[in-house]
Amino acid sequence: MAGASHSKISKPSLKHWLMMAVIVVFGGSAFAAIKVALVTATPGTIVFGRLWVSAIILTIYALATGRRFPPLFVNKRPSAEWLYMFWGGLIGFVIPFTLYPIAQKSVDSMLAGIYMALMPLMTLVMSFLILGEKLTLAKVLGFILGAVGVVVLMAPWDVVQSGVESPQSNQLLGQLILIGAVLCYAIYGIIASKAPKMQARSYAAGVLICAAVTSTIPLFFWGQDWSAISFSSILGMLFLGVFPSGISAILIIVCIQQVGASFTSLGAYGAPPVAIGLGILMFDEPLKPTFLIGLVIIFAGLALSQSRSGQMTAQMSAMATGLQRMIRRR
Repeated sequence: MAGASHSKISKPSLKHWLMMAVIVVFGGSAFAAIKVALVTATPGTIVFGRLWVSAIILTIYALATGRRFPPLFVNKRPSAEWLYMFWGGLIGFVIPFTLYPIAQKSVDSMLAGIYMALMPLMTLVMSFLILGEKLTLAKVLGFILGAVGVVVLMAPWDVVQSGVESPQSNQLLGQLILIGAVLCYAIYGIIASKAPKMQARSYAAGVLICAAVTSTIPLFFWGQDWSAISFSSILGMLFLGVFPSGISAILIIVCIQQVGASFTSLGAYGAPPVAIGLGILMFDEPLKPTFLIGLVIIFAGLALSQSRSGQMTAQMSAMATGLQRMIRRR
């Protein structure tokens, strides 16, 4: 709505830190929920259930708070808003939400969570390649250090020793798929930052609606045995849709509106430790030394890439920054 004022950004209070804690816990627990759901559900079924549940929650939230969706067509053509929401839903949700369950068929849930720490560095590179943003020496060195951390995580020397037919080889492939998923998140951040101005809640709900609809068609090609889906797998999908993709999205919007995108982007640091803890407690997954070393190196790369700014950079949370830019009023 033209002429609407932007929300006033204030310093984080105890309420906002509690909200951030919830966002971190929900985000970090998504990988454990995926592992639970995978027992009897295919990746296509998981992404379908997760997206439709979250789309319903975000749509109800948007409409209940007085938000409206932009017109679907303008001059008999799809509107720019819905085109951005479609591509955002496909690249930022359908593809990565499908890749994560595929990858977790061969890698531990904690490792899937660790790879989320790579997203800010991925976004930095995509901003350079797509938007032509300037890369400082600190950012280049930070990315190189992060890449070293990824190599440590992958431990390709294990594949060399064990052979291409070994479980280590499958784990390496799974980690490459995880990198693809994180890359999708980085590209989505750029899409969100360049989308036409619209109300944040309408945008978030619209993106998930497009994603849910898009995820429906591939569902029929996954070969799901519907009679074999267990109650625990259903609970896993419901958890994914309600908490990491539904309630967390609402809390992120509120935090962006009230305390800004930089604070909200702190969640990128919190998800990996939560995923590690749940992987150990719930599934007795082994915490390999290479996991910790790789994560520490990636975090060091993040710190180095931001060393000139003294605070979170825009690349650290392009998706959050994009949403903040689109907020016209609270």
